[in-house]
Amino acid sequence: ITDLEYFYFVQYVIEDPECMGLLEITKRRAGKTFRGGLFLYEYITRTRMTNAGIQSKTGADAKKVFAKAVISPFKKLPRFFRPEYDMSLGITPKSEIRFQQTNVKGKAAESVLGKEELGSMIDFQSADEIAYDGQKLHRIFNDEWAKCTEANIYDRHEVLRYCVLDEEGRIIGKMLYSSTVEKLDTEKDGVQEAARKLWDD
Repeated sequence: ITDLEYFYFVQYVIEDPECMGLLEITKRRAGKTFRGGLFLYEYITRTRMTNAGIQSKTGADAKKVFAKAVISPFKKLPRFFRPEYDMSLGITPKSEIRFQQTNVKGKAAESVLGKEELGSMIDFQSADEIAYDGQKLHRIFNDEWAKCTEANIYDRHEVLRYCVLDEEGRIIGKMLYSSTVEKLDTEKDGVQEAARKLWDD
């Protein structure tokens, strides 16, 4: 029931044309990372020419989220839920997953021309504020946004919010920010203040 009500709210956010997404604060071991992975691949794997991205409190954490919450569950899906994807990076991609034909060279390349593919992609980037600057994203998952120690989360959001807009300023993407909250071990000033400011705004 808890998950059902959570996803009712997520669906409301997705269907609201004036909403860019949601910020979530939760306890540990509540499944937030896997919900974030689902938020990305459920839409991206059924929609043509769409992109999704992941950022976390550090770049290394974003890589772990990609492996744990996107690639691992994706591999366990029934075949009919897994669209064609580029296997040139292996069956366990480490940096991105592209929903397109595997690159074929030579005369055999013509045999795959015209085959159906989504042309969509999911990747992750470093925690840097401008890592996704200028990119168009239809789903963004910000894991542990309230504990970001490698960037100012408020400034990062100011970049990301433009990634979910089209050229006319219409909202075309959605963001999910999820985090647990605790005292941080960092000498960096303004980390928790930036998170609090984003939450208050």
